[in-house]
Amino acid sequence: MNTHKITKFSKISNAIFLIISIFLLFFIWCNHYIKNIKTSLFSSIIFILSFLIIVLPINRVLNHKKSAKNSQKKKIEITINNLLFSSNDQILSLFQNILKYNSANIISQNHIYLDKDIFFLFAEETPTEQDILSALKCRQSNIVEIYCINQPSNFRFFCDINIQFIDITTIQKLFDDHNIVFNENKSKKSKIRFNDILRTIFSKEKSRTYFNFGILILLSSMFTPYNIYYIVMSTILIIASIFCRFNTIFN
Repeated sequence: MNTHKITKFSKISNAIFLIISIFLLFFIWCNHYIKNIKTSLFSSIIFILSFLIIVLPINRVLNHKKSAKNSQKKKIEITINNLLFSSNDQILSLFQNILKYNSANIISQNHIYLDKDIFFLFAEETPTEQDILSALKCRQSNIVEIYCINQPSNFRFFCDINIQFIDITTIQKLFDDHNIVFNENKSKKSKIRFNDILRTIFSKEKSRTYFNFGILILLSSMFTPYNIYYIVMSTILIIASIFCRFNTIFN
């Protein structure tokens, strides 16, 4: 699994970039209405100091929580892809040290019974009723465990007949406890999706381009009588630049 480490230098550069961007945005609009550069400059300094004292500490805590959540979500996505496209032998080998099973009965691709009480149903993300009925026919103990990606919507009904569904969240915890880490399988994309277009537009690499154009248009606004249009456009570009640099959705 590839991760991008955030170095101390990148954290400092991100903070400087954010401060400059917010300072410029506040100064642009403050000066537009006040029409006094000194007052606008002083107000912008006071605003950015307040921002540093109040907003940044809160943002640091929120980013830490969000980063941990996104990391776990990404890890689970990689695990799902590996389970769905693993062979039966790979799945058996993977769970050998975790479940300590004695015998395995392979029914079909990714439909495996272990010791007649544990069933792997990884062929689809959610087991069908036919899958569950098939497991019931082979049960030999009172409680049956079914390992699957997602629990069926009516899983509570099956709990009443002693069937327990072990979904991907619990499976991931088992893998973590046994230090099992999967590599990301990158497959070729046959179609260009809307998310791919947004990822191109709002990728981190575009941040500098948007910022430079925003500053250029901002400077141009000083030499035109209809500067409000330039100010609005430079504001949009600078905000886009900030979003590109810090968003975790498209990076």
